[in-house]
Amino acid sequence: MVFPTSLPGLLLLFLSRCSLSFISRHRARREHARCVPSQRLPLTASRADVDNRGHPYETTESRNIEKEHVCKRDFGPDAPNQDASHTSGRDGSYGYSNYDGSKYENDGKGRETYKPANKDIPFTRTTLPGPDGTLSRTGWMPVLEPVKPVGLSPM
Repeated sequence: MVFPTSLPGLLLLFLSRCSLSFISRHRARREHARCVPSQRLPLTASRADVDNRGHPYETTESRNIEKEHVCKRDFGPDAPNQDASHTSGRDGSYGYSNYDGSKYENDGKGRETYKPANKDIPFTRTTLPGPDGTLSRTGWMPVLEPVKPVGLSPM
């Protein structure tokens, strides 16, 4: 690659880089607008908004940010984007079942549940508005049922 040394050449190189950046941002906004309204995150979502502690699978941070930003139609944190069935309710809730047996559900009120295939424990996370109105999302947490005492008789 030959680098321009003249001022007009440098200006042209700078403007071409800026226009490519604008095109990619515009495309991301257009894709983001197709998301389900209850699942939209602000375009200014930072890394703090995408908290994947307790994530059922290991993934890179950049892949997680991309998944969170576009749409939540991938059946949870890391499942492939293919649905065997889809359900939606009048209250805004919806869910997907994947061919491998994993399931993703959203209650339409900010609570998401993902159950990986061949695992007994589902994972949940919530998206709620903070004090300043911006959305914040918790990490994926396993749903643990309360332990029932065994062998004890009531007194």
